[in-house]
Amino acid sequence: KFSRNEVHARLLAENATAMVDHICALINAPERAKTIGNKARSLIRSHYANDRIVKDLLRFFKELGAA
Repeated sequence: KFSRNEVHARLLAENATAMVDHICALINAPERAKTIGNKARSLIRSHYANDRIVKDLLRFFKELGAA
């Protein structure tokens, strides 16, 4: 498992040339690209699903009321 910084270093590019390099690397490694896509989908579903957002907001408002 990679840390968030390691993931950013592996996926984010500092410039256009680096972005092309990243894209080419993923084109040449379709299973890696698929794994990254699946993990990204899972992350989005777990952190940004409507029920998760509602729960987080309810907890936030309850904490405001308790203060």
